[in-house]
Amino acid sequence: YFNDSQTVFVNGNPITGADPNTFQVINEGYSHDSKNVFYFDELISNAEVTTFETLEQQYARDAANVYWMGNPIPDSDPASFVILNADFECTADATHAYYQDQLIEGFDPATIPTNAQVNSCDLTTVYFTP
Repeated sequence: YFNDSQTVFVNGNPITGADPNTFQVINEGYSHDSKNVFYFDELISNAEVTTFETLEQQYARDAANVYWMGNPIPDSDPASFVILNADFECTADATHAYYQDQLIEGFDPATIPTNAQVNSCDLTTVYFTP
């Protein structure tokens, strides 16, 4: 990241709309200024600057949404969202499980025992050992 008096850049690309005077790098590609949140050089539409926080690796959340690589995870609940295995991009909230930013159809995260270790996941299920 670097900036001049008018533009903020990441990896040589301008971050359109970023205010150099209030711009701050958060981590893992996420940044913000006083009005907007960005993932690298992309604006995250509707992200709330005041409640935005990064989690592990490419995951973040605000009061209304959870994000993976800057993309909202559909129907996710920020209040109950947990990362099950960051290396394999497995996550869940109280009622859904996700691989990256996609819903794992038909999988109930309540079926994972509390002492289980999540080993991986894909678009069909979450793999864990008791």
